[in-house]
Amino acid sequence: IHLTLHTDTNGLKADGNDVAYVDIEVTDENGDICPLCYDKIDFEFSGDGVFLGGYNSGKFDFEDKHESVIHKNYVYAECGTNRVLIRSTENVGKLKLKANMNGITAEVLKLKIILLRNVRLTEYTKIAKMTQTERNLRR
Repeated sequence: IHLTLHTDTNGLKADGNDVAYVDIEVTDENGDICPLCYDKIDFEFSGDGVFLGGYNSGKFDFEDKHESVIHKNYVYAECGTNRVLIRSTENVGKLKLKANMNGITAEVLKLKIILLRNVRLTEYTKIAKMTQTERNLRR
């Protein structure tokens, strides 16, 4: 299982609204995606964020709303892939995501939430170019 993190170029911001997504690929020993894999993938999540789960299209008939994987700690692979979402909180901290499928554990994904409070959107470019000391002074 391979996890790929996607965030804004500045990382996940501690504003309670920023979202990162993680692509999941079930691969074989050669690194090729297994297109016939539809197995359940369980997640362990910890840290200052909200695990939003993922989505499975066409997996269930949804007559029973409890079949949905949205906001659950698991998804099912679809053609060997899927995606889950993580939302930041207003706390700076670290997040950790671990995926497991049939006893196979993926590498652990670690992510830091950075502090960018009281900043207008147009200021993000300037902040990205600042040194860590300059960023600390803005707090």
